[in-house]
Amino acid sequence: PMTERSVAPEDKREEGWPWAGNCRVASLGALGSSGGESQAHMQADSTSSPDRMIDTQVFLGRYKVPILIGLAVALVVAAGYGGYRVYVANREAKASALLAGAKTILDYQKVIADYPDAGAAVSAYLLLAKEQREKQQFAGANATLEKFVNAQPKDGLVPTTKMAMAANMDSMGKGDAALEMYRQIASNYAQDYTAPLALLAQAEILKAKGKTEEARQACATVMTQYRRGVVLGRDERG
Repeated sequence: PMTERSVAPEDKREEGWPWAGNCRVASLGALGSSGGESQAHMQADSTSSPDRMIDTQVFLGRYKVPILIGLAVALVVAAGYGGYRVYVANREAKASALLAGAKTILDYQKVIADYPDAGAAVSAYLLLAKEQREKQQFAGANATLEKFVNAQPKDGLVPTTKMAMAANMDSMGKGDAALEMYRQIASNYAQDYTAPLALLAQAEILKAKGKTEEARQACATVMTQYRRGVVLGRDERG
């Protein structure tokens, strides 16, 4: 016969291991806590997503019209710029074609009149002046060249154009006016290749006027300041 009372496993868990119950309670509490946090996160996500959707809808509803207007304006500007480029290209092509077929003074004048802003007009001015000079229309040639200078004051051909104008003046017997223009070219375009040519042209006029000393000074300036350029120019011409 047993003198000690038998203890069931359940009783051992309760009597022999009193901390077992506490572990069971703690584990249940942890599960409850984690379950609560998960539920809170789910609730937060479920509430934040509609909020973001509502904010986007409000933004689009408020700024939809300005956005559409901005897009429409941008498309109009882009289309206009593209159309302008096509227009300019077509205009340049037509001007070039007209210049290619030009042979007379009237032809060159038509290119300038019809396409004054086209690149072909620059060539038309110079070719027109050349035709006028060959026909000894020196005054008309200078009027044409002056229009070119006024229309394209920063063009790289302006110094050369003024040299041609001075030569036309000299051909008309206006030596003093030609001399003054040559002096202006040599002074205003000292770094251009036309400067030593203008000095040499001055020397020719001064020599014709009997001003030998001034002519010698002009030649001395060419030899001291532009000698290398003049020598190279002579070598290139053979």
